[in-house]
Order: sequence, then structure tokens, then C-alpha cells
Amino acid sequence: MSKMRLSRLHQLIFGFYMSGIMSLLMSGVITFINTGIDSEFHYR
Repeated sequence: MSKMRLSRLHQLIFGFYMSGIMSLLMSGVITFINTGIDSEFHYR
């Protein structure tokens, strides 16, 4: 593969990875805001 395609592939993989992390983070924050934190927070 050329360097240009490899660079583009890395950007695409990084984008998918970061969107997954942000989705997980925001889901946790929104759950915390709506239900509060208690002993069963991790099971929601």
C-alpha cells in the first residue's frame, strides 16, 4: 500500500475508535445524570 492510503486508513480506524469511546463515555454520563449513582449503577 502507498503511504497516502495507509495514512488515510489510519485516520479512518482512529475515527471509528474515537467515536466508540465517545459513545460509551456519553452513555455513562447521561445514565448518571438521569438516574444518579448508587450501588447498582454499573448494572444499568
